Amino acid sequence: RSSPSHPKPSTSQRRSTAQAPSSARVRGEHELHCEELTDPATVQSARALVAQIYIEEGYLNESDVDWNGLPLETVDPYHRHSLYFGVSPQPSMVPLIAVSRIVLYDESRGAHSFPMLSEMTLADHFLDVVRAADLRNWAEVGSMAKRPGTTVQAPNLLYRKMWQRAVREGHATWLCAADQRVSRTLRNLFGDEIRPVGPRQHFMGSPTDPMVMNP
Repeated sequence: RSSPSHPKPSTSQRRSTAQAPSSARVRGEHELHCEELTDPATVQSARALVAQIYIEEGYLNESDVDWNGLPLETVDPYHRHSLYFGVSPQPSMVPLIAVSRIVLYDESRGAHSFPMLSEMTLADHFLDVVRAADLRNWAEVGSMAKRPGTTVQAPNLLYRKMWQRAVREGHATWLCAADQRVSRTLRNLFGDEIRPVGPRQHFMGSPTDPMVMNP
């Protein structure tokens, strides 16, 4: 739920990022490290950061989190089939200053694997696409959060890292429920390749666009 800005890459540039090194870094005043988070404790820290920022911005209520500061299962049943990514000034990935995730298909949940398909109003023509699709190759990008004052480069690194993963894993379709600020950012990053598939609507406390693209 941030508003990074970045020059729009060409299609070939975006697809070539799949060949980039496993550790994405940007140099400036400080070096930033962007990684997929695999350590359970670091994943918990990422989820707690999302909850903290979303409470501060009014997307979640205090009653939506448990005593560890993690979203309740009823609020976020998707975390168990998600991949988390983070940005940190340290190679150890502590502390995290920005995080996001890719929600993967879960056989037991079907179309309800994805928050956007479960909880948002979508265009009829897109619902027809969903019903006909093999959702095993779909994924949803979301839960973007960054600490106040964090450089806009951090979300950009996250999008790039997740794009690399999507291309490498052969994801056919990316879903994204983007609030109006992130929606503008994604349009700047991906141009006509990302498109709305439903009306702007109130979702998790803010006006949100359901969007789709094909890595």
